[in-house]
Amino acid sequence: MKHIFGVFALLLCLSAFGQDNLAYFDEQMRPADASGYFYKRLISATDTVGRYSVQVYDRNGNLAVEGFSSIAEYPKFEGKVTEYFPSGKIKSEKRYTDGQILGAMTEWYENGQKKSVVEHLLSIGVPQMLIHDFWKENGEQTVVNGNGHFYNEGDFSSEEGSVKNSRYDGVIIGRSKTSPYTYEETYVEGKFLKGKSTGADGTREYDILEQKPEFEGGTTEFYKYIGSNYRLPRRYSESGRIVISFVVEKDGSLSDIKLMKGLSEKLDQEALRVVADSPKWRPAMQRGRVVRCAFSLPIVIPKP
Repeated sequence: MKHIFGVFALLLCLSAFGQDNLAYFDEQMRPADASGYFYKRLISATDTVGRYSVQVYDRNGNLAVEGFSSIAEYPKFEGKVTEYFPSGKIKSEKRYTDGQILGAMTEWYENGQKKSVVEHLLSIGVPQMLIHDFWKENGEQTVVNGNGHFYNEGDFSSEEGSVKNSRYDGVIIGRSKTSPYTYEETYVEGKFLKGKSTGADGTREYDILEQKPEFEGGTTEFYKYIGSNYRLPRRYSESGRIVISFVVEKDGSLSDIKLMKGLSEKLDQEALRVVADSPKWRPAMQRGRVVRCAFSLPIVIPKP
């Protein structure tokens, strides 16, 4: 469970896209079959080169998210992204640069009352968030000019605490709505110090919020592994990117390996084989717990 300001799970599911640019997800934005989906995402070309329309609809046909991507394979958002309630009212507006949320973001309640004004920054490669203003649904403002207390309730979790000069300050408490999971974290003027998460499997203390899954030695070493083990056929005519998605399990093994963008049957099958034969990865960590994590990587096939 991440901090929930501006977090719509779709934006985190970069590894779950369809080869035909149509993908299906469940209510929590996990990949799903077309027969039982909750959200449907469509990526389509526009009249502008390098600009693709991204639209997400719920199972009732209501537009949930719209924006533009710089690539066709998955949402690498550029510019404004708008999220909607099923009623059609705007839920949030945020801006992206090179696939990363940056700049001002505004959220609303479904009754039209403004909920929050937040700013996302990039400092030494690490995203940071400033909470400038926050309102309750009844219109009471509880954070004014970056100071006060907030209680932010999302679809699957809630979070509350104090902010000072627009940054987390003191104890921040988060709760899941779908499981007996909670966390308490201590911040001083926006700097994370320590945390404690409690779930059905006990309590974990941590001093790092999360770590992404990683191949031993990093992405560079993984591509060295690919380069050393991928066997190009003697004759082929296609070149470009093959994109493979997979899940890094808690034990570091890879599962649910899928072809998301292909070039030809032979090239695609070899890419799937090499990824399936990969040594174990270091699994992802989130709030002191080892977690499963979806991942996607492109494999570049040179011109023959």
